[in-house]
Amino acid sequence: MGGRAALDSLVARSRGALWIGSVAGTGHLNFSDAPFVMGSTIKRFGGRIIAPQRGLLAITAAIAAFFDEALDGHSGALAAVPRRFPEVVIERQHH
Repeated sequence: MGGRAALDSLVARSRGALWIGSVAGTGHLNFSDAPFVMGSTIKRFGGRIIAPQRGLLAITAAIAAFFDEALDGHSGALAAVPRRFPEVVIERQHH
């Protein structure tokens, strides 16, 4: 099971709040150093990537905001990320 089916299964089994984040123009390899060292290879095989530096900044901003909000209680930290990075979508789902 992968992709959307795996996410839907996780959401269905959750007993608490979930934050689901995505970054437009990214894929699995964007969460590694691949965009910096093999961006042309990713594109050659049909992958789409945003500019490596932009992707890194968006991903790390979303992760930092999640921890700021979930662990440190900084309400609104996650909501601020898409204003800075419009390609980031963060949804909170409750069960």
